[in-house]
Amino acid sequence: MLGMRQDILKSLTFAPRAHLEGVDIPASFQLPQLDDVAGDIATLQEIQRAGGPGHFNAVFTTGGVAQGAEDEMIEPLRYNLLLPHLFKFAYFAHMADVPETMLEPVVFALEQFIRVLTECPERQLRVIGHVLPHQTLETAQYFMLANARNKLAVHLMTRKINRPADAAKHLKKQAEADIPRLKSKEKPWTKNPNLYNLLSEALYLSGQYAESKPICERLLQDADKSHVSDLRTPIFMSHLMLSYALLRLGVEPEKQKEHTDWTVRVMKKAPNRFPAVVIGKYLDIQDGPMHPVLAAVGGERWLGKTKNTTTLRQDERMTRNCRTCDVSDMQKTLSRCARCQYTFYCSPQCQKSNWKAHKEQCTDIKNSRARVERLRQEGSPHAQKEADWVEWRNASHYASTHALQHALHLHRDPARGRTHIVVRQIEHAPDEPDFRHRFAFTHVGVFRLADCWDAIDELMGGPGEGRAMVDDILGDVDSTRGARGHDYTSMLDLTFGDGVQPWLGSMSTTLTALRRRPYEAEWRKLMNRKGVPPPEGILKFGNAEDSEFKFD
Repeated sequence: MLGMRQDILKSLTFAPRAHLEGVDIPASFQLPQLDDVAGDIATLQEIQRAGGPGHFNAVFTTGGVAQGAEDEMIEPLRYNLLLPHLFKFAYFAHMADVPETMLEPVVFALEQFIRVLTECPERQLRVIGHVLPHQTLETAQYFMLANARNKLAVHLMTRKINRPADAAKHLKKQAEADIPRLKSKEKPWTKNPNLYNLLSEALYLSGQYAESKPICERLLQDADKSHVSDLRTPIFMSHLMLSYALLRLGVEPEKQKEHTDWTVRVMKKAPNRFPAVVIGKYLDIQDGPMHPVLAAVGGERWLGKTKNTTTLRQDERMTRNCRTCDVSDMQKTLSRCARCQYTFYCSPQCQKSNWKAHKEQCTDIKNSRARVERLRQEGSPHAQKEADWVEWRNASHYASTHALQHALHLHRDPARGRTHIVVRQIEHAPDEPDFRHRFAFTHVGVFRLADCWDAIDELMGGPGEGRAMVDDILGDVDSTRGARGHDYTSMLDLTFGDGVQPWLGSMSTTLTALRRRPYEAEWRKLMNRKGVPPPEGILKFGNAEDSEFKFD
């Protein structure tokens, strides 16, 4: 059993996703198997050792490509035809899903594919299927080049590849291609802010501060006019980069200090929002003075941090987004729902459009607080416990966010967020000053929903109650995913203890966020405060057996 568990822990990653920006990929589409991609990479190495793919001509007909003497093929197209699995994977795979060991050949394939799209005649592109019969050449080239250049630029800017100047060249070409597609009064950086943010980062990382500076300034100036809802990253990165760019250029010292102070303030308020592993390379500049932001947060010691100790307020700030459109508190002022004081919205319009999904949760929180007030007026000894319970279960803390991801093994299989639930037993810790630990976990287990509906119903009030509540929660997650345009997965938990009403809760996260956070095998040890034993396992819940390490 121990050996099986170790094998499971070694393979905690789920299959790469297919993703193209602005393109709906059919559900039936399949990426090449990684073994097939690895086979093409081995072939690529053999070809390169031999000096290249050789020269051969081909006949391009409506039936496909055959060897012949009619059309001369450029070298990138020969690579494309000889290495189909690698080229298909490089173009379609989500950037976050490319294994580091495959980065260099994926970069090579994307560079060659861009040349294929820009140098091959239309007839050849149509015959090999890069341009489909119903597409115009211009439209097909635009979307394919936009995706290929964006993915290539991201890979080029990784620490492993470290070619930001080359990334900037590709992004500039894409920015030029975007301009003819704009309406007369549209500003390119408001139409596609993520492209310009990536370009400013590439220029910054390659030391081209004078070019990076105006892009950052435009993004900040017109953030409220953008077509994109969540601009946390472009806003934060623009401030961070301007802090150093102005210092290196020796201009606008007052502005430089403002950007530095703003960035440091955000990092201290929510240190896990932009951790060292994500932004370290933008602060750790080797050929110049220390970044003023890095100096303010602790210098090189900060770069080595893999985990940050946070406060309750910092954890809560991580979740401050408009429930409807996902706009962050960096971009707009957010207001709490007046009834529940828990959910945030950026406008009355967003709050109104989300009311159907939010109504049940809002009413439950409102009623719970009213019940606490009645207990207090009656002088009940349970009033404080109930008050702590209502606030604690709605607060954001490790036990109800990251720990759920690890317990459900969403890194291995995101679908478990819809098929499994984390069951938690708690006890009150009324003297604990840190509110996140006001309740300590005594037992935690993971169970398949299909095996424990009766046990859930018993805790939640009667036959069918648990299933109905889970259906409502998953429906809310689905509507959120559709509204925000992200690939969300859910995390369900059922928490109970002596003297508190059982609570069926949920959180959601994106698949990209899962990939950025390594699996933590010792997640139980982090649920309770230091000095309190971690929760024991729950071997059975009703007739269900623990399924933490049982996978289909």
